[in-house]
Amino acid sequence: MASFLLGPSFPAWLKYQSNLSYLDFSNASLSGSIPSWFWDISGGLNSLNLSFNQLKGQLPNPLNLQEVAFLDLSSNLFEGPIPLLLAGIQVLDLSDNRFSGPIAKMISGFTQFWIFLSFAGNQLIGEIPDSIGQTFSLIIIDLSRNNLSGSIPSYMANCRQLQVLDVQNNNLSGEFPGSLENESEGIIPASLGDLKSMAQPEKNNRYLFYGTNFGRHYYEESIVVNIKAGSQRCDYPTSAGTTESAIADGYSVDKWFYLAVGLVFAAGILVPCFILIVQRTWSDVCFSFVDKTANGLLYWGQETTAFFKSRGDHNP
Repeated sequence: MASFLLGPSFPAWLKYQSNLSYLDFSNASLSGSIPSWFWDISGGLNSLNLSFNQLKGQLPNPLNLQEVAFLDLSSNLFEGPIPLLLAGIQVLDLSDNRFSGPIAKMISGFTQFWIFLSFAGNQLIGEIPDSIGQTFSLIIIDLSRNNLSGSIPSYMANCRQLQVLDVQNNNLSGEFPGSLENESEGIIPASLGDLKSMAQPEKNNRYLFYGTNFGRHYYEESIVVNIKAGSQRCDYPTSAGTTESAIADGYSVDKWFYLAVGLVFAAGILVPCFILIVQRTWSDVCFSFVDKTANGLLYWGQETTAFFKSRGDHNP
C-alpha cells in the first residue's frame, strides 16, 4: 500500500491482521510514534518498508522482527540509538533519520547473509568497527553524512563482494586501505562528466533493491560512478560537466521532443480541416463520401439483422 494516504496514524484494521509476511507503508503520510501493538503483529514479517513518512521516537531494543530479511525505515524522524541488529536481515536501510551514538554496538549481529547496509544521513559517532569486515557478502555499505571519526579499517578488505563503499561527509582521517585499491592508473578523463545518460535525479533511495529474491541484486536510479575503491595513483579530472547541467540538458531535450509531437499532432488535425473549409468543392465531395459510407454500413447492418431474424423465425 505504498503511497496510499493512510496517515497520520496506523490504520486500526492492521491491528487484527495475522500471518503477515510483507508490509509496505512507504510514503503513506504516517506520523508520530509507531504503536506498541505493531511490533506484536510484525514478528513474522519477511519484508517491512515504512520509509518516507514522518515517524518519530525510538525503536524498541531489540526489534521483534525475527524473520525479517528486508527492513527499510529510511527518511523518517527516528532518533536515539540504533537497536541491536538481527542476524537474519539481508537489506537494512536506516538512512536519513536522527539516530545517534556509536556504531560499534549496533553491528554485533552481522552475519554472512548481509548484502546492503545504509546508515547515511544520521548523527552516528565513533569509529567504524573492525567487525564490519566479518560480513563477507556485503555489496553496498553507505555510512555517509555522519560524524564518524578514525580511519577506514583494513578488515574491510574481507568484504570480497563489496562494490560500493560511501563514507563521504564524515570526520575520517588516515590513508585509504591499500587492500581496497584496484589497478587503475593515470588520469580520470574529464569527458566522464559529460555522460549525460548516467545522470538521473534521485527520486527514490540511492541504491534501491526491488523484488523479493535477494539472491539477485538490481539497482536503479544510482548516479554513482563506481570505480571500486580507486587506486591512490589516480588523479582527479581537471574539469568535468556537472550533474545539474547534465540533468538540465536532459530536461531540455524532453521539452523540445514533446513540443514537436504536439505540433505535429495539431497540424495533422488542423491542416485538413482548413483545406476543407477553404475548398468548398472538396468539402462537398468529402462529406458526400462519408454520408454514402455511413448509409451503406447502416443498410448492411439492417439487412444482416433482418436475415438472421428471418432464419430464427423459420427454425422450429
